[in-house]
Amino acid sequence: MTIRDDWLSHYYGKTKSQALTSLNAWDRFVNNILPAINEESLLLLIKEGTKEHRYFTLDLMVQQWTKWEMSPATIRNYFTFIRSYLSRNDINTDLQDIKYHVKFPKRIKESKNAVTKELISKILTVCDVRYQALILSLASSGMRVGEILEARIGWLDFSFLESDGLVMIKIPALTTKGKSDRITFITNEAYESLKPFLKSKLSTTDHIFDISYGAGAEYMKWVRTKIGFDDRYSSGVHKLTIHSFRSFTRTVLSDHTTMEFAYFLLGQEGYLPEYYRKSPSEAAKLYKQAVPYLTIQTPITSSRSIHQSI
Repeated sequence: MTIRDDWLSHYYGKTKSQALTSLNAWDRFVNNILPAINEESLLLLIKEGTKEHRYFTLDLMVQQWTKWEMSPATIRNYFTFIRSYLSRNDINTDLQDIKYHVKFPKRIKESKNAVTKELISKILTVCDVRYQALILSLASSGMRVGEILEARIGWLDFSFLESDGLVMIKIPALTTKGKSDRITFITNEAYESLKPFLKSKLSTTDHIFDISYGAGAEYMKWVRTKIGFDDRYSSGVHKLTIHSFRSFTRTVLSDHTTMEFAYFLLGQEGYLPEYYRKSPSEAAKLYKQAVPYLTIQTPITSSRSIHQSI
């Protein structure tokens, strides 16, 4: 196994896709800007060169990515992965030195588009039933797209279904961004939309959704065109993507429970007080306070076939 393969093996799902994309950006830099040298030779030069040479190379990479019109957020994301990749090749860097030597493009701060119940309702009316179920599950659980597409039947816990009308989802640590297990819930509305698909699952290890990340992103392109909402931020990023529904969940939970509980369910531990904990029953009780506001109340019907995809 090569060092590159070993490094990639530590990532999963969407994060692995991001790592691969970052490597492609690195390879493009090496092949187009330094065509007279291959990666192996470049890594050796960086490793054996001076500290200034090391950071000059990284700054050159960032400036080239900027010329290729990558967004500031994308550049920083790619840089984080490449820094990790270099570390795996025994090339370590210091954050303070990076701050001093590498000039990143400034992030453009814009007010984010609010995802409302009305907007989600409009989206659902043009989706087939498979994507209706996915969007309702995303909007009520606050799960990351990579987490929900990786979700298995065995993650579903029906302990609170009869008493509270909620389905709990137990997300294992390996799947989460922070590598910590957690729980969340989906509304009864989302569960009812899922029921037809659960009947065909034969094993607890079967995926809840047989949808790839790429297919989901492409479907949202079609949705934006269909509902006439193709607006972008000045950075070029669309205001409506498959990731947008997580912001809806966070806003609703923050408004109708507490900010801490929103962070707890969404797995944003960095924002939580050190000893913030909730048992499943306590979490279910708090979540129920937000259910009326998380429920979209759109009939789950569509003329589009369950098997139709882009």
